[in-house]
Amino acid sequence: MLRHLRIPAVLILALSPTSYAESTISCPAGQIDMLDWLTLDADLRSSKHMSGASPIYTVVSADKFYWLKTSSGDTWDINLYNGSMIYLWVTENEVWHTPYNYKKSTFNYNFPMAPRCATPGKPGSTILVSNTSYTPAVNCVEGTPRALGKAVLQVWGPYTAGQPGLEPSRPPIGGDVANSTPVHVVGYLYNCDNSYGNCQSKEEYILTQRYGLVRWNLWTKSGSGFSLSNRTTFNTLTNGTTTPFFPCF
Repeated sequence: MLRHLRIPAVLILALSPTSYAESTISCPAGQIDMLDWLTLDADLRSSKHMSGASPIYTVVSADKFYWLKTSSGDTWDINLYNGSMIYLWVTENEVWHTPYNYKKSTFNYNFPMAPRCATPGKPGSTILVSNTSYTPAVNCVEGTPRALGKAVLQVWGPYTAGQPGLEPSRPPIGGDVANSTPVHVVGYLYNCDNSYGNCQSKEEYILTQRYGLVRWNLWTKSGSGFSLSNRTTFNTLTNGTTTPFFPCF
């Protein structure tokens, strides 16, 4: 959900991210399994998480996955998925460690994040989102829906962790993520006009097949382009797990 809405030597297998990557669905030739790219692989998340500027713990269930942002599991992005699509669903309501407050896509499935099987490209798979309605809740009581204009979702790549995007100025992911590691980017423009143009904000999830989310970028409109206003990198495999605490549902 929108966020205003963020190797130990013994782990030899983690040094070969594509060789050991898991598959969660059988995709047609030329497409990539986005649930695999969005989530830390099962053999890693059973005992570890990614960390960097802050931690991110991954928990996957039959119809949703959690990116948990605290060791207490009480601050999260929760995304739904099925056989055809992955959807932005729930995030914290501005303040961390307030699990009784959240923001939720109003109709649960109205804000797609990516196809379950996506076509890479520059850009590749593209989705125009007409309904960006979300509902804030305080003490588990949902209030008046709001919206973020029109939105455009795109899958970009492949790039490498050494240059994770088109612009040569993008810094490497670093940490345990070797520069040669393939990455894809799920980017979305929002606060767009009714023609899906003049978008005011852009967010990006930079993904590896083995580690899942390794960087989040937030861009804001600046003149004819965008300027980076926030970035969080998760590039170190770290011991420890946690359990989601989401008491309202």
